[in-house]
Amino acid sequence: MSITTNYRSIGQRKHATGPIQVFFRDLMLPLFLKSANNHSNEWIYDYQFDWNEKVPV
Repeated sequence: MSITTNYRSIGQRKHATGPIQVFFRDLMLPLFLKSANNHSNEWIYDYQFDWNEKVPV
């Protein structure tokens, strides 16, 4: 089995198939999307550091 075939089979099992799974997915998705706003990754991308600061070795 190749790597792509293996990952394709894993990816096909990740979607909601049953009506209860679809219900909870549709219920929870707006909450997750609201929590992932524009400011959620600021702590990563807005980090500032001094290029001239000496680093202890």
